[in-house]
Amino acid sequence: MKTHSAKSLSMAEIQEKIKQTFNPTQDQTLIDLVCNYLKKHKEDYTEFDAKRWISIMADSKYDSKVEDDNSEHIEFDLIKKYKSIRNIGLLFHLSRKGIPLSIAKKYLIQLKVFDPMAQKKYPVLGFPHEKEGFIVSSPLYDYWLGKRAISFVQGQDSKTKIVYIFPTFWDYLSLLSYWKCQHLQVNVIILNFYDCIEQVKKFIYKNGYKKVYTWLSNDSAGLEASRQLFPILKREENLLHIKANELYKPFATVEQWHHQKTKKK
Repeated sequence: MKTHSAKSLSMAEIQEKIKQTFNPTQDQTLIDLVCNYLKKHKEDYTEFDAKRWISIMADSKYDSKVEDDNSEHIEFDLIKKYKSIRNIGLLFHLSRKGIPLSIAKKYLIQLKVFDPMAQKKYPVLGFPHEKEGFIVSSPLYDYWLGKRAISFVQGQDSKTKIVYIFPTFWDYLSLLSYWKCQHLQVNVIILNFYDCIEQVKKFIYKNGYKKVYTWLSNDSAGLEASRQLFPILKREENLLHIKANELYKPFATVEQWHHQKTKKK
């Protein structure tokens, strides 16, 4: 969807796009779309205004209950997995986000998916999760492929007592890119969606962690997610919870913070 199409979109259609986007306040295409929409309707249309508008519209999504483990996202069908990322549009997508190809190749694969509603095939980037599905991303959208689930990345230190928790894989890859490394010594949990917080329990419970660093978003959704995580983390003895939010303020996410750092170089 191109940003200039905002002129022909209704509010209901934009709301639907917000619902279909995992982290709408981080989606630059959606932000640009809303900026154009607000401008057309003679409202303030800075990026801040757009993010605030999106956040208000998206609040109901983050308040929803965790879906049943048997629920599936069925809009897309997986057609093919590729051995390398070679699509020009996807390579540009990575470049725009400031993610080096060396890091992307370590964690992402190129997929071809079929959208039965649009009757079209699309190349996308796929990030695997713990229920044998993928989070898929392209310059136009982010979606589930398969069941909703978190992702877990084993740290290089097999005896680590530290775990990092990120909202999205883009936040994780952004931090790796900023630190110029392909691995972390610590274990990593990626929620992929805030509704997956309950799934964190089995990866935390009695695993002997001493510290957990959370890299959640600096918005109402991130605050709510932190509130939901509190009782899960509190159950573990001597587990210190450290919020890393100060590092990337005033930006909402690690991804946005890294993107801005990249633009300045």
